[in-house]
Amino acid sequence: MKAHIGVDADSGLVHSTIFTAAKVADNQVLEELLHGEEESVHGDKAYTTKKHNLLASDPKTGPIWCMPFNKASGKELPAWKRELNRQLSRLRAIVEFPFRVIKRQFGFTKVRYRGLFKNGQALTTKFALANLYMVRRRLMAVAG
Repeated sequence: MKAHIGVDADSGLVHSTIFTAAKVADNQVLEELLHGEEESVHGDKAYTTKKHNLLASDPKTGPIWCMPFNKASGKELPAWKRELNRQLSRLRAIVEFPFRVIKRQFGFTKVRYRGLFKNGQALTTKFALANLYMVRRRLMAVAG
């Protein structure tokens, strides 16, 4: 099972989730994770395609695709592409934080139920709780 999430880059909160079998490629569900208001889209190398990369981005027609560059087999990446990949990975760390909360704070490391639907429902609940966990200090300041 794979969990694909859409995360707001400013707040770090999860806004969309998709759960697939492990054999489904990450770039096949990318369009479903977007809500249409994105200025930039960040992902790891699994989401990279020729259509969705930084050099193919056109800010006039849609979001900027900030996916890392893949190196060709047997070749090295140029220095400017390596540096750009490092900078993109720093931005992408925001997206990975909800996974950390679910694994470390809630102890979810293995699926619990049989079937994709039940595990997807359990993970949807955990991502909603992760959103609450990440904004808990702001909520406490407003309440108290």
